[in-house]
Amino acid sequence: MRSIGFGFLLAAAVSLPFAQGGSAIVTLVLPPPGGDGYGALQAGGALARGSSSLYYNPALLTDLERSTGSQSSYSHSHQDLLPVFGLPDLYQDFWSAAAVAPDPVSGTDLAVGFFRNRTHFGLNEATDRAGTPIGSFDSYESVWGAGIALRLGMPVSIGGTVKFIDSHLIDGFPGSRAANGWAFDLGMVANPRLSAAGKLGLPAVVFTPSFALTARNLGPEIFYSEASQADPIPTTYSAAYGLDVDAFDLAEFEAGADMDHEWTRRSETWDQVRVLGYSISLLGFRYSVGWLDDPSGKRSERHSARSIEFNLRRLHRAVRRIARLDFTSAAATMEQGYPFAEANILGIPFRANPRIEMGIRDIESEDGGPRDGQESRYYLGLSL
Repeated sequence: MRSIGFGFLLAAAVSLPFAQGGSAIVTLVLPPPGGDGYGALQAGGALARGSSSLYYNPALLTDLERSTGSQSSYSHSHQDLLPVFGLPDLYQDFWSAAAVAPDPVSGTDLAVGFFRNRTHFGLNEATDRAGTPIGSFDSYESVWGAGIALRLGMPVSIGGTVKFIDSHLIDGFPGSRAANGWAFDLGMVANPRLSAAGKLGLPAVVFTPSFALTARNLGPEIFYSEASQADPIPTTYSAAYGLDVDAFDLAEFEAGADMDHEWTRRSETWDQVRVLGYSISLLGFRYSVGWLDDPSGKRSERHSARSIEFNLRRLHRAVRRIARLDFTSAAATMEQGYPFAEANILGIPFRANPRIEMGIRDIESEDGGPRDGQESRYYLGLSL
């Protein structure tokens, strides 16, 4: 980063997720580089797929066991930022973990989750006004989050996240300091599982439409040198909708849209960042594609992802269906002989379901933007 200029690269990095309009803390609006299913498209406010869903909407955590069959989840993803500059020390790293305590009787599932989102801007040289080097500094930001969600005894969940900000952008400049602060997210999701397919003789096909609202990054302004020069954090309001169709434990289709709008005291436009996309899975092989449109940031991108998933519980049901040629029975009736019995741990029902998903996501910028050719890898470690 020495030869190109820290200010230019930081401005370019800010433009990655949003046209920020003068807000601080880039990492608050950098989505996870990857996530299972539809979440790999850097979207997913209405579709729960893994622990990285906490970034988009904390209310989604309660639906993880219902959508994946696993009650705990860990996710890790990594990407190089602005690959057109070829700078290996400019990258983003994200990890998250979540656990769900299901309540099959009254439907008040409870879930908690954690994540760390880190952006590294590299080693930089500080100079005085005459251009004389006065030292070097490592520039990075980390956002730590902890969330909780509750299903309300019906297909509606609410949740909240508290985030701690630790930003070290310009520690090497005289009079500058690390910027620390807090931010908060609130979210809700409604996602009923429709039984109409059962009336048609296809109980093994499940339709789940969903709608979600979130307010992310609520909190006080932040500063690096003097409080009088504080900047707002990127408060963002989002609406999302989606549809998941699970057929015979063999195939799955997801589609949805996320609409994000950042609004602070410096915002000057009501333009939204929109992501539309779909995801198709067959026998554990998944392909996802989405389109991002950002009028204010003048960005038009195509996101695509390929992944492989191993889900023991789902695989067991699929094998039984094929062996019995039974494509009409409900999923629960296909679990006879599953190797892990349900247990009770501290009053919480638990049934292990080993699950792993790994994948790659690519970005093509249709207008020659800075993210053209950007690739991320995501590793969803053992889920149970």
